[in-house]
Amino acid sequence: MRPSDVGQFSIAGSQKVIVLVAGSAKASPYRSRITGPVKFVNKLLATWHLEPESACVLLGFEPSRFAYVNDVLQGYETLTGRDTKDRIVHLIQIRTSLSALFRDETVENEWLREPHDTLNGKKPMDLLLEGSMENLLLVKEYVELVART
Repeated sequence: MRPSDVGQFSIAGSQKVIVLVAGSAKASPYRSRITGPVKFVNKLLATWHLEPESACVLLGFEPSRFAYVNDVLQGYETLTGRDTKDRIVHLIQIRTSLSALFRDETVENEWLREPHDTLNGKKPMDLLLEGSMENLLLVKEYVELVART
């Protein structure tokens, strides 16, 4: 919680703490629990050296929804939507395969950012950051193919 997000007031001797979420018109008395899938997304952003804005694309949101996605990543909002949850499952499968294949995050990041002939000379990370479910599934299938060979 950010110190600037907290306001205190007193009613008849009891003290209440209200958390005001930036960019939100509503106040929440607490931060919700950060779920396992959201923890995974936060870790994935760190592992792949991506900015928080990339989470919008990876999770299938338009950039204009960054405030909501950022609130989800920080635990102020809950994650909603079947498509988003499906995307996280696919990202978990990609990350698990890459982790088993490379066992070194530096090598994994290099591999994600280099062109591959099988992907028509495209970089897996570029495909992921285009945001389509089709590209997400393409990268997942490619990673699984590489991991099997």
